[in-house]
Amino acid sequence: LQEAARTHSKNSREAMVGRGADRHLFGLMIQSRLNGGQVPEMFQTEAYQQGFELSTSQTACRLSMAGGFGPTSFSGYGVSYFVQEEGITFTITSFKGGADPEAKAFYNAIWQAMQDMKDMLQG
Repeated sequence: LQEAARTHSKNSREAMVGRGADRHLFGLMIQSRLNGGQVPEMFQTEAYQQGFELSTSQTACRLSMAGGFGPTSFSGYGVSYFVQEEGITFTITSFKGGADPEAKAFYNAIWQAMQDMKDMLQG
């Protein structure tokens, strides 16, 4: 778990300074559409056509209390998280009529995962 946390931290720092692979690929896809050219084959795969049910981002500013943004699909969630010394604040959004009925269960699953991590790290 500690090695995974170190790797995640390294990858997060890289992404914050524009070195995240997902941002570069997303930028290439958007630029190809804006230029009116042929969208590269890799962006036409089933995986890209499905959309993104979960969109997450960290609120990195230490002065912020919380943040948030909407989901990228009608049936998905937008999840913003803010890491602080004393805990983590999550903001979960969904469209009414989309993932909204399941938002509480999703929140409960995140809360339980955080509790499980805490227990494992303390125990």
